[in-house]
Amino acid sequence: MRSAIAKVTGEAWRTIPHFYETMEIDMKEAVEVIRELKGGGHAVTFNDLVIKGVAMALAAFPRLNASFAGDRIVLHDAINIGFAVAMDDGLQVPVVKGCQGLSLKEIALQAMRLAERARSGAITQEEISSGTFSVSNLGMYGIEEFAAVILPPQAAILAVGAVADRPAVRDGHLVAAKTMRVTLSCDHRVVDGAYGARFLGELKRVVENPVLMLV
Repeated sequence: MRSAIAKVTGEAWRTIPHFYETMEIDMKEAVEVIRELKGGGHAVTFNDLVIKGVAMALAAFPRLNASFAGDRIVLHDAINIGFAVAMDDGLQVPVVKGCQGLSLKEIALQAMRLAERARSGAITQEEISSGTFSVSNLGMYGIEEFAAVILPPQAAILAVGAVADRPAVRDGHLVAAKTMRVTLSCDHRVVDGAYGARFLGELKRVVENPVLMLV
């Protein structure tokens, strides 16, 4: 596993011109939605919410759901989002396929099933293939923010930090707000900074208004 990780990340670091953009997202409404869904018997995590939000944002900004293929950019019709699962000796990146057609609860069920299969060693090559975008979440370890390495041939990856109480200014007053910091790593051959920033703005809009994910 370490050999495979070394090969993929080494290739990415050598060949992909990365740039990074970070945005802070207010998670007040998301916290409430997750609490209500769990109270209703639907186990949904912050990571599930991010995957659904990313899928909706990618539909609006399809150049981030793409690959650089030598002398051209390939746009993918399907939105297949990989998510990193920590293992004792490395990580696996199972892929939730067809996210553009899945509800939040369907994404949550698929992500839970795939994560369990990855941790048990039962994951198949098919279940870790064909990703068009990836999410790496270290929030559960208390990491505030970080930058992730893009997984070739994808054009971007989103690094997700912890949901935590942080100082914020609301109507001119300093208050404690539950926020989450996300960092987008982009392939500069595929997109420029402004496009990545607009994608993050759309992701922020969706996650801060999670009712949009329930309709």
